[in-house]
Amino acid sequence: MTSTKTSPGLRASPRDRRLAWTVGGVALLCALALGGFVAAGQALLVSMLSEEEQAAWQALTSGRWPVLLWPGLALVGAAAAVAATLYRRLVAAPAQLAEQARVLLNTPGGKTVASASWPADLRALAGTLEALAAQREQLRADVAQEVACASRGIAQERNRLAALMSQLTQGVLVCNLDGRIVLYNTRARLQLRVLQAASTTLGGADLIGLGRSIYATLDRERVTQALQSLQVRLQRGAEHPTADFVSPAPGDHLLRVQMAPVHAAQELADVSPGAARLQSPPALQLSGFVLMLQTQPAGATDPQALEAESSWEDHKPHAGQAVDPTDSRPVFYDFDLFAHRHTGQALEDRPLAELSFTIFDTETTGLDPSGGDEILQIGAVRMVNGKLLHGECFDQLVDPQRSIPPASISIHGITPQRVRSQPTIGQVLPAFHRYAQDTVLVAHNAAFDMRFLQLKESTTDLRFDQPVLDTLLLSALLHPQQDSHRLEAIAARLGVQVLGRHTALGDALVTAEVFQKLVPLLADRGIHTLGQALEASRQTGYASLSY
Repeated sequence: MTSTKTSPGLRASPRDRRLAWTVGGVALLCALALGGFVAAGQALLVSMLSEEEQAAWQALTSGRWPVLLWPGLALVGAAAAVAATLYRRLVAAPAQLAEQARVLLNTPGGKTVASASWPADLRALAGTLEALAAQREQLRADVAQEVACASRGIAQERNRLAALMSQLTQGVLVCNLDGRIVLYNTRARLQLRVLQAASTTLGGADLIGLGRSIYATLDRERVTQALQSLQVRLQRGAEHPTADFVSPAPGDHLLRVQMAPVHAAQELADVSPGAARLQSPPALQLSGFVLMLQTQPAGATDPQALEAESSWEDHKPHAGQAVDPTDSRPVFYDFDLFAHRHTGQALEDRPLAELSFTIFDTETTGLDPSGGDEILQIGAVRMVNGKLLHGECFDQLVDPQRSIPPASISIHGITPQRVRSQPTIGQVLPAFHRYAQDTVLVAHNAAFDMRFLQLKESTTDLRFDQPVLDTLLLSALLHPQQDSHRLEAIAARLGVQVLGRHTALGDALVTAEVFQKLVPLLADRGIHTLGQALEASRQTGYASLSY
């Protein structure tokens, strides 16, 4: 992000406006009181004078009355200064401490950022609150350690699962009944990256990710038919049914897929091995399905003939295709996604905790998107089921096809040499559009970043029309008494470590951790759904920002 995000125009917070109104009101009352006192005193004095003395008084004060205002103005200024000091110490400081205490209550790692202008007793109270919060966090850590020790067996089983799946030579995906990906292994990711590299329409975007729809890769009708076949065979008493089908894939390839069922956990527990030997088990309900993938060029044969073949060889990457063999995570999974089913609710009515988010940031050549400034870098991370998917980040430099001012380089460090061989925004935006598909966008001072994207709609024929949440507006909503809503200030309050500042991905990751900690604070305020968060954000003083 550029310095636009911290421009002076963003510092006039609603709290500052309330202070100005309070001080102005006190000054006006003092002026009125002083004026009334002077007028009453003058009237009383004049009434006690003789006619000759009154005439002399009028001659003396005629044309000199402005001199009498200077003491009054000095008194009004002193009253305003005293009012401002009292407001900050007796109204604003306790309100700020109360907001920060809620952060300590609801956010692990939150901090109280005591100001030097606070009274000594408030600073001491802030320190006491932070000490109590630290004790609570230590108790939580102790409990978590005990739970981890008790759950060590489960953790070992998960590690064995990860190790086993990472060694498989076949791509494996697990989906819930909505087709959302719950698990995938490295082989599946590499297979689909090969298809991605061979495609001219995907724009370099990964085809799979946790919480993404498998129907972006496989034909929905073929998956549905295979799933129905599994359900029929389960109802007939088959213990381990499978279904095979072939689906067109990007890059003029075909995917041969073998599907197996994932049974509901409770029903699996209810069917003991002994009962299964004595009688046929009841028909089990599905909670999802497993897909095992093999790829082959589409020109080899047609889908019907391929479905009749007994085996295929995995399609290996061609020389020159970009495939990362050193993925830091051998298997990616979140089994809690089995419980996430689409209920037909409108997006605005769904709880924030159930939504998928793309938290992003841009670095640009300057501060004026409408005046010709361009995007230099886009960074993003996805948040699914309340978890940040660090293994599925988006990070891409962009050739702006224009000069980069030295003032901007001093902020983000992106030089013309770094972007000279990079793709243009017309090549990068399709990839980012696909990356953010079916998610809610989140950014800090989102109006700035969204303006750059909106200005490219006519040339790329892409629209980022999903809902957008802004951590700047959410912070102003939750903590209206705080001095600053800059990203660093919010991160400090919430206990988020700031790394990689003024790089697109670094700022996106900080914003993501900030947003992750704001969600429970919103719930504490009774804001649970996306629609409630959007509506509350529109009521803040920063909602009118535009670029």
